[in-house]
Amino acid sequence: MLTIHAAERVRRTWDSAALEGGAVAVEGGRVAAVGPLAELAERFPGARVRRWPGVL
Repeated sequence: MLTIHAAERVRRTWDSAALEGGAVAVEGGRVAAVGPLAELAERFPGARVRRWPGVL
């Protein structure tokens, strides 16, 4: 099952700027996509969304 993990901010790498309102789509232990939550929710409409406080 694909899960979208969303947070106030998502960092793609430790030295990059944080993506505000970002999310990470994960399927079977693999990252499927990283981007804005709205974009990933549209791309993966049947995915479960889990919201986390802080930064991912």
